[in-house]
Formats: sequence, C-alpha cells, structure tokens
Amino acid sequence: MIIKFQENEKWVIFSEVDHVEYEPVVTGNNVGYGGGIICYNPPNNKKPANECFELSFFTKNMTEATVIHAYSPIYLMNDNGKTIETI
Repeated sequence: MIIKFQENEKWVIFSEVDHVEYEPVVTGNNVGYGGGIICYNPPNNKKPANECFELSFFTKNMTEATVIHAYSPIYLMNDNGKTIETI
C-alpha cells in the first residue's frame, strides 16, 4: 500500500505500507506535539481548511509503527498507484 498527501507545494509518499490506522485529531489538541510524531504542514502552507488526521502505520520490515499528523486529502493507494480510499 502507498500513502500520499500534499505538504506545502510538494507531495509526501510512504510506500511498502503493510497496515494503516487513522483518526481525526480532535480540535483543541496541540496538533504535532508529542513524542515520536512526525508533523506535516497543510497544503500550500496556508491555514488548514481541511481536517488533520493522525495516521499510524507499519512499513515493510518495521517492528514499530510510524505515527504522523497530516491534512486531508490523504490518498491510500494500492501498490500499483491506484487510489483505493481518500481520507
């Protein structure tokens, strides 16, 4: 599986994802604060109009989950690059 989303003017891509879980970041919480969380800026570095999500996923040969905060739209794609879900 592939995870793809936009940060500022560029695309961020995680490949070889085996498992992903996600949930919205509750408004009022400090987005991006906490140990081990990788935080991404909203698209075009503007005030986010879209919802922020916390994604937790495992990539190939990893024993610990990667946790990120990213703004929608976030594309979950199969290994061939076809979108299977949009968050």
